[in-house]
Amino acid sequence: MNNILAIIKKQTKDTLKNKTVLIQFILFPIITLVMDSTVKM
Repeated sequence: MNNILAIIKKQTKDTLKNKTVLIQFILFPIITLVMDSTVKM
């Protein structure tokens, strides 16, 4: 269990350091929601 938490913490730190990955991580769900609502209209 400690190994899993250590890996998650490391991945989080790496993601916060890498701005491109962070932007993609935030933008893709937003784009998905926008496109989904657009298609429903």
